[in-house]
Amino acid sequence: MGLSVEEARGEAILLHPNQPSFLPTLTQATLPRIVERGNATVEQIDPDTLAQRMEEEHRVAGGAIVWDLAFLVAARAQPVSR
Repeated sequence: MGLSVEEARGEAILLHPNQPSFLPTLTQATLPRIVERGNATVEQIDPDTLAQRMEEEHRVAGGAIVWDLAFLVAARAQPVSR
């Protein structure tokens, strides 16, 4: 049985300079898991200054952050001749 691609697309969330970011909030929410798994310490992340540091780095870089890529491919099964 073959498949025929009907639609294919990719989507991403772009965070533009001077646009508020949800990343510090997301990091705060996942901080316990980050620390528990040994990926970073609270001191390394420094949640009290994280939003300000990320905003400054984003401003200095002057570009968009590409976040949360998603891909969709929809296909249709070809009828099988018997």
